[in-house]
This record gives sequence, C-alpha cells and structure tokens, in this order.
Amino acid sequence: MIEQAYAEDRVVAWERAERRFPDEQAHYFDVAVAPFFDDRNKPLGVSVTFIDVTHLGKLQDELRRASTPSSRWTR
Repeated sequence: MIEQAYAEDRVVAWERAERRFPDEQAHYFDVAVAPFFDDRNKPLGVSVTFIDVTHLGKLQDELRRASTPSSRWTR
C-alpha cells in the first residue's frame, strides 16, 4: 500500500482489513496510507491510519439476523 500511495501520489485505502489476535478473535480495520512529499516532490514519509471497525461488522451481522423472516415475531 505504501508503494502504491507513492506511485499514484494519493491516499490509498483498504476497508475491513482482518487481523487475528492471540485470543483468536478477528478484528477489522479500515486502513489509509497518505504519502507526503517535499517541494521538490521527494518522498518524505507516509501517514498510516488504522480505524477499528470491528464493532460495525458485529452490528451489521446483528441487523441481518434480526431482519431475517425466522427471527421475526409472527401473529
């Protein structure tokens, strides 16, 4: 991702990158890599941002389960 950000001179993003921790639980992150250049267009470095979106995936799963016909109340 870093090489791509430099080559394309833009922020490169990856949504819901999975990372497994020692507790065997999957955690998901949105990742963004932003390149920085000096005034001569020489690479200075990158900013890498990780946003933990694990809770969003769990909420989406719960919403899907709640909206299936088998989980609704029938009259």
